[in-house]
Amino acid sequence: MKLIIAAMQEEIKGYINGAKLVSEKPFLVYEKKDTIAIISGIGKVNAAASLTYALTKYKNIDLIINIGFVGGYEPLEQKDIVIVKNSTYHDFDLSFFGYKKGQVPKMPELFETDTKFLDKFKNYKKVSLYTGDTFMTEKLITEDVIIADMEGTAYYHVAHLFNTPILAIKVISDVIGKNNQLDDYKAFESTKQDYIDDVLKTILKEV
Repeated sequence: MKLIIAAMQEEIKGYINGAKLVSEKPFLVYEKKDTIAIISGIGKVNAAASLTYALTKYKNIDLIINIGFVGGYEPLEQKDIVIVKNSTYHDFDLSFFGYKKGQVPKMPELFETDTKFLDKFKNYKKVSLYTGDTFMTEKLITEDVIIADMEGTAYYHVAHLFNTPILAIKVISDVIGKNNQLDDYKAFESTKQDYIDDVLKTILKEV
């Protein structure tokens, strides 16, 4: 069974249409054919709690698919569709004790997406994800092509603990640091985004 997880209902509108709502508390859970979807809510704690709940309740999940909106840094542009190749936290720092910035003790330096998924979806840009409990408006110091959100690495973290494969597909909602970033995000969120539904359908067919 495939598990689709998103922070907000708006990120999987197409899936929800026609899906059966099977739970409202502690999290919204939908079922459709051989998939389930859970709405985690915003932030790392909600992300970790909801995915732990789902993996504990549904024992036969063989792949986690995260789809959602995300801030991107140039040269990425609004509405670009990207796949996460690895992820870390930008607001977790134990480097004083010899860990890499973003690394949680006893966890890998980076949470990696299985290369079989990266190889399968060659037409999408592959990027690094940085997660923290802040809506990012300033540049992070990195040479890589990156995106930033408030849930993704927490999903990867839990998936690692449960030894379950995870694939994250993100749609750039705003370019971080750009003038009128907030207005761009609000405009993006208010538009009809049928292409996001199409991306999810494509991913489900391929995996």
